[in-house]
Amino acid sequence: MKVKTRFLILSDTHDEYDELQSLPKADVLLHCGDLTQTGSLSSYQRVIDMMKQVPAELKLIIAGDQDISLDAEWWKRNLIEDEDDPEESRKALGLFTDKSALGAGIRYLEEGIHKFVLSTGATFTLYASSYTPESDGYAFTYAHNEDRFNRPPTLSPGVQSFATNPIPKGVDIVMTHGPPRIEDGSYTLDLNRESEACGCPYLFRAIKRVKPLLHCFGHVHEGRGIQKINWDLPEQTVETITPSLFVNKGNNLLGVGTTSSTATPFKPDYQTLLVNAAML
Repeated sequence: MKVKTRFLILSDTHDEYDELQSLPKADVLLHCGDLTQTGSLSSYQRVIDMMKQVPAELKLIIAGDQDISLDAEWWKRNLIEDEDDPEESRKALGLFTDKSALGAGIRYLEEGIHKFVLSTGATFTLYASSYTPESDGYAFTYAHNEDRFNRPPTLSPGVQSFATNPIPKGVDIVMTHGPPRIEDGSYTLDLNRESEACGCPYLFRAIKRVKPLLHCFGHVHEGRGIQKINWDLPEQTVETITPSLFVNKGNNLLGVGTTSSTATPFKPDYQTLLVNAAML
């Protein structure tokens, strides 16, 4: 028997939580990274305190490029002696994995596959990755000629695979910090304020191969919105979905959403819902 499951998706909240105290009830909260502005321990604690108040059984979190201290390798490379704590990364991860956070349903996800069972009996498989193409020296990045999500023989010509955790078939949800890049004039979820495409083509190559029901992300704030891919047409098409739920802060759109009451149920392997949930 199918169990209806409600997902609440956030991304790029960047320390701004005062306006998020009355979030709608959901079964699962997904936060696609950039929890903070600079990755301080006090900022992470604020994130955790806010997440504890969210009415959801599970709160699944990944880091973004600005959550710098959660990237242990980045922290080691960029450590400033006599100023930075070499244990900062360990302490940051510890905040998300202590008994208090776990007891509140908070789960910090490393790159790879994760399986979950809800109290309703609903189950889902999720692939998570915090990594985005390198930009401005931030954390969790890879070179533009590196494919982190595919292995041979599914690579683009001339591209090397650095995938230690490629996206496998059979996942229900792909949750990344950055968006895919799709060569389709109707696709807008990776466009910045200059209308430049900032997504990763190799990530889309993996999405096309795997065809999850949902791919959620953030990172490119101006690209926030909801679209869907129809895989079953002669040529895949990208269709924009008008949000049925949004929150305003002044004149700034904070969030977007859709519900099963306003959208036809998706068919596995035939359609993928794309959500850029950047909030600020």
